[in-house]
Amino acid sequence: MLTVAVPTHNRAAMLRQTLEALTRLVVADGFEWELIVVQNNCSDDTAAVLEEYASRLPLRALSERRPGVNFARNAAVDAARGDYIIFTDDDTLPVTHWLCAYASAFAAHPGADVFGGPIQPRFTSAPPPWLERVLPEVASAYGRLESRGRGERLSQNFFPFGANMAFAMRVLRKWPFDPTLGPRGKSRINGSETELILKLFANGHEGRWVESARVEHCIQPKQMTTDFIRWYFVGQGASMPIDAPPGTRMLWGRPRWLWREAIASELRFRIGKARGRPNEWIRDLKRASIARGRLTRRGSEFS
Repeated sequence: MLTVAVPTHNRAAMLRQTLEALTRLVVADGFEWELIVVQNNCSDDTAAVLEEYASRLPLRALSERRPGVNFARNAAVDAARGDYIIFTDDDTLPVTHWLCAYASAFAAHPGADVFGGPIQPRFTSAPPPWLERVLPEVASAYGRLESRGRGERLSQNFFPFGANMAFAMRVLRKWPFDPTLGPRGKSRINGSETELILKLFANGHEGRWVESARVEHCIQPKQMTTDFIRWYFVGQGASMPIDAPPGTRMLWGRPRWLWREAIASELRFRIGKARGRPNEWIRDLKRASIARGRLTRRGSEFS
């Protein structure tokens, strides 16, 4: 028995596309599956969209009022009937053999507890030229994940992202997702799944890469902006610890070097953006955003 879990927050139109893709899934012989969609504090037409697909999918709709993707994931885990649970997002398009690929991996590696597959960004309209040039620098902001020849085993240096990951239920019953991490409404602190996966690896659990379990991540026009990139990397910075050994010079409770990095990187970004050269200013935007997140220890907002 396999459980597919989709947390969603006020993205009814995109969720409809994901559900349509899920109707085309091929299920491996000997496996059954269920779909759990967790409405995370939704106030749009999500419920109506779920009603449209109630007869076309083995669908159960849950509601989690506490905002945060990890509250929604934990709710799915609590309700799941599967031996394994496969997570994806409300803006992805899994390939038709996605479930078959995971089912084969579960059967081939019964001792493994963490699985993941490739994620390819799918731009819903042509991205601006500057973004096409810098995409390798900001690939994580768009969820892109490829094996790049790193083999079948996952590790602390190569692990799945939330849009395409799976777990043996036996570990998630013991190790829940941390609800203080991840997107929460319009803000985010990165690391929603990373923290748990690295904890599992540190405790000796095995992970496997599933190359053929591929999904496309749909990128909307409003995400093809420097504001979106800043939002993502501020969230990354907010999840990072600050190393301040004894004797570190502090300003307002943060190391002075971090303030200098935030200010200098921001100035270089603004000057560089005015001059062009996106391959240069994108690095400064990332540095400034990460530093800002580390200073504030909280995610910024994006809508």
